Amino acid sequence: MVGLFDIGIVAKGRLTIGYTELEAVKDSFLAQSGVRIRGHEFHVSYAEYSNEGYVFRNVKGRGIANGFDGAMVNNTLALYTHTYLPSIRGIKDRLRATLKK
Repeated sequence: MVGLFDIGIVAKGRLTIGYTELEAVKDSFLAQSGVRIRGHEFHVSYAEYSNEGYVFRNVKGRGIANGFDGAMVNNTLALYTHTYLPSIRGIKDRLRATLKK
């Protein structure tokens, strides 16, 4: 929408819906590497994203592409998963530390 991510969204006819579980493969303001988070997906599209620098690996769910989710540029994180913040270990401290920077 604003050109921050080199990403294209393609509408498709089939609904993707369900619970997700992601594992962080890189540190971010949301979770440290190795931390698992839960959420859900609800979309009728898929993303075409050229960057292989994903932040999360899908344990359950589809994500952006090829079993990965979470495109990040600086401190902006875009996910197909709608995250359930209380599922993230240490989220309050991580967000507080990020906001203090």
